[in-house]
Amino acid sequence: QRCTSVAVVGLSLGGLLSLHLARLRGSQLKAFAALGTPLWLPRYAQAVIPLVERAARFVPRLAIVPAGPSDVRDPEARRQSTAMPVYPVRALSSLLDLTRIVRAEIELIVTPAFVAHGRHDHNAPLACAAEIVRRLGATDVEYLELPESYHVITIDVERERLANELGNFLAERM
Repeated sequence: QRCTSVAVVGLSLGGLLSLHLARLRGSQLKAFAALGTPLWLPRYAQAVIPLVERAARFVPRLAIVPAGPSDVRDPEARRQSTAMPVYPVRALSSLLDLTRIVRAEIELIVTPAFVAHGRHDHNAPLACAAEIVRRLGATDVEYLELPESYHVITIDVERERLANELGNFLAERM
């Protein structure tokens, strides 16, 4: 209510949320960005997560799964990263649900879009970004592939390039 121009930017699950928000509230947004967005997870994850979620009802310690270190190439940024040591299985299941929702509505998204992805992302396949760009209903779409970066591109080795290009994209549309 107080802002005349609004944009949304999300990384990973936040990128899925920004896509979904652009679908639901696109007319209220000047632009959005989806960074390192997992439009799908590997098949094994799609199969295992629901099984573990059901099993966790009977074995509560299964409700969380260990997480590795942040997927960041820059060693100093990885060291400073405050990644969660575990993932709640229910949250992973919700992530799978949201990937299905977003894939079903992506062609209906017409808000100007900025999509960026690290080429060496170990969490969200690079092909997810290509599919987002290809299937978006928007005509104003910019894509940035970061050839040296991993998943957490906002703090990784090409963070300045990302900040500059995303900043320029938003400034032009705001």
